[in-house]
Amino acid sequence: FREGYFVEKLYELTKIDKWFLEKFKNIIDYYKTLASTKAGSIPFDILKKAKQIGFSDKQIAAAVKSTEVAVRKLREEYKITPFVKQI
Repeated sequence: FREGYFVEKLYELTKIDKWFLEKFKNIIDYYKTLASTKAGSIPFDILKKAKQIGFSDKQIAAAVKSTEVAVRKLREEYKITPFVKQI
């Protein structure tokens, strides 16, 4: 996805189920959304969706070129609480 590959092409190369490839693509696309956001001003809806998708504070910080502590502080200000999904 980062190198311009599409789901269909990756499926042909890897035979990984297209459903999983679509999920990976969604994660990568959202990472790009985060990366285009300014570190000090991550909007509530973008941060909330990133957490719902499953990004950690550390991953969000890397995407926006900030620190994990700064992201955690902003998340706490927005009152977005982390939770763990178990399968």
